[in-house]
Amino acid sequence: MLILHSSDWHLGNRLMDHNRLDEFRAFFDWLLELMSERRPDVLLISGDVFDSSTPGDRAQGLLYDFLSRADATGCRRIILTAGNHDSAAQLSKAAPLLPRYHATVVASLNRDDLLACRLPLCDEGGTRRATLYAVPFLRPADVALPVSPDDPRELRETAYTRGIAEVYAALARDAREQKKLYGGAAIAMGHLSVLGTEMTASTRCLIGTLESVGRDIFEPVFDYVALGHIHKPAAPEEGRIHYCGSPLAMGLDEASYRHRLLWITVDDDGGVEVEAEPVPVFTLAEQVELADRQGFEALAEQLRRRAREANADCRRGSDIVPSHRVLLRYSGGDLTQSELLERAEALREAAGLELVLARRCSAETAEADAEDELKLSLAELTPEEVLRRRMEETAGTAPPDPERQERLLELFRSCLHELEAQRSSRREAKQRPASAATAASAASADLPESPESPVSGLSSDT
Repeated sequence: MLILHSSDWHLGNRLMDHNRLDEFRAFFDWLLELMSERRPDVLLISGDVFDSSTPGDRAQGLLYDFLSRADATGCRRIILTAGNHDSAAQLSKAAPLLPRYHATVVASLNRDDLLACRLPLCDEGGTRRATLYAVPFLRPADVALPVSPDDPRELRETAYTRGIAEVYAALARDAREQKKLYGGAAIAMGHLSVLGTEMTASTRCLIGTLESVGRDIFEPVFDYVALGHIHKPAAPEEGRIHYCGSPLAMGLDEASYRHRLLWITVDDDGGVEVEAEPVPVFTLAEQVELADRQGFEALAEQLRRRAREANADCRRGSDIVPSHRVLLRYSGGDLTQSELLERAEALREAAGLELVLARRCSAETAEADAEDELKLSLAELTPEEVLRRRMEETAGTAPPDPERQERLLELFRSCLHELEAQRSSRREAKQRPASAATAASAASADLPESPESPVSGLSSDT
């Protein structure tokens, strides 16, 4: 049996505050071509399918278009789990539609019905080759162990992680029974952070109040653990416990390493082999620095060379050319803002760039400012992420109350869903033209809310 492991698609994500629809489409075109060639039996997506708990119509359209086309690749089953960015309620509503695509979603899990995540994986002849435990992101309200204010601080602070450990311990007990009955491999999914795993700045910013667990919660009975949540490929235990990482860079700090998917081959005895599948670069994003006007010409040639290298690495047998986005940090004092904007536009044209985002910085603070640029701006955070970070800031040194935080988040999600419903109603009203004039108005309403200029307005960090 051949299984393809992916995670953290973050459909709807924006890079440098510009949409990535073409990049996601290019990724799916490549993925479908790959699946047609290798013909996996199963595709696993370990959480964070969407970038927001209230994904827009275009983000949802990307997913359903992929699922409808995947049926022609020979892949017999697609299994998605919810991540911390996803809305369990929103994905659950979509669940009845997914069987037509041979897809299954596990959006939530609670302690009273843990085996709802157990899915048999059978070959074409109906023989079970593996038992899958499709564990989504486990929310504190669902799994945290009960504690009282009188309990020691350590017990209160670890109620969530101990609850996660108990979930996987219960699934491990069931996996041993399933192996006795059916043989084959036992595979667990998860969307969480394992202690000691290297995180990028973007991932670190988005984790919020999530806590890490030890890799020992995944007992040896699990032959493979397909993890999501960490965007950089990692193996807490080589050959058995793997983060495949996000297929695309979700921030500038994630553009410096190669992204990948993972193939898992399950043999007749339940043995597992893991093989990496590098993902081509569909958007080249980087941060560059200049100290004076003399460096623009050399920089243009340097960027052209990098673009040629990325082009050579793009889709096999395709004419798709990666787009190229650059964050330019300028610390020189020899250009006015209007002159810097002109130079940025000239650089964009000379190097064939899609976008140049220009930022001023002082020479004395350039290094610190560069690190700050890797932190997410408000425009790059979803509303839920802003709330999570605000809750952290206001908590101070007091231990977090997972149940209270989850209640606040659920109320917040309800408000967001209501706002989105109101927006949808307004959009539908605009799309009911009563005359030629209103028809033209409705057509314009479908355009992006604001034009995306290839060269950003300047800002000063000094």
